[in-house]
Amino acid sequence: MTYRPTGIITALVTAFDDEGQLSEERLRKSVQFQIAHGIHGLCPTGGTGEPLSLSEDEYNRALEIVIDEVKGRIPVIAGVLLVDQAMTIRIIKHAARVGAAAAMLIPPYFVRTSQRQVFKHFSDIAARTN
Repeated sequence: MTYRPTGIITALVTAFDDEGQLSEERLRKSVQFQIAHGIHGLCPTGGTGEPLSLSEDEYNRALEIVIDEVKGRIPVIAGVLLVDQAMTIRIIKHAARVGAAAAMLIPPYFVRTSQRQVFKHFSDIAARTN
């Protein structure tokens, strides 16, 4: 994934139905609203996208829905804010396959890490993804 961000990118809220399940209809409506109002890019499954509340399947499905609804009109940056490095790599690979322009990552949290360990974390991910 190669992408140079410009403009305003919305940190998209993940839409759920009244039973707490991922709502494809509501998520698609949210994407349409953002595009209709001139947003330059979308970042689903980021910090406001409830990443810790989603299973890996839901995570991937949310990305698929957003990318499908965008239909290439604006870039989609997959928020991958996870501690599990293996899952991070799987989701980045899936996001690339379904058309994400880039992935947004954060350093591991809930654990104390040195700068060297953070660098190694990102280097390991970069070596196994595009």
